[in-house]
Amino acid sequence: MQVTKKANTDFYLKIGSTSNIYNIPVQQFRGLVINEADGTSATITNTFSEIMITVDGNTSTLSGDIPAGSNFVPVADGTQFQDGDVITIGTSYYYIESITGNVLKTKEDSAGHTSGDTVTQVGNTGIYKVLMNLTKGLYTAMISNKAINMQNTPIAIEVVEYSTQDIITKSKQKSFI
Repeated sequence: MQVTKKANTDFYLKIGSTSNIYNIPVQQFRGLVINEADGTSATITNTFSEIMITVDGNTSTLSGDIPAGSNFVPVADGTQFQDGDVITIGTSYYYIESITGNVLKTKEDSAGHTSGDTVTQVGNTGIYKVLMNLTKGLYTAMISNKAINMQNTPIAIEVVEYSTQDIITKSKQKSFI
């Protein structure tokens, strides 16, 4: 993956994963930025944080036990949730892939829960960000977090020089027929 950003301008580098990485210890993120032109590197010192969205905080209760390893969550009221929500049951986080009536199908396997446990919609996204500001050039950011066994995940970054005037001039040159 390569992202393009404007030089000398603050931007957020976003980090995601296909695994359940909600509400992880952000202090365990480590980052290194490598300048591809000269090979120099610098440690990312800004704090990582999870991107949160605003939700209603809807709740329901489990209408049956969930054995460990299952990804089907029976709830008393499935209308409280929608596909794409992240929910908690106890201290476990789950991403809802689909809903059929009062059964939520989650991306993650259950840790095992008991009928009557509370199911709560939360604003976690599992996507983390860190504020960066780089000069023009090509970079590779290497991100790690031992809490989720993320080892030096590379992200290519192209930082370019441009101005608002450049964008306006280029858009005026396009003709639509």
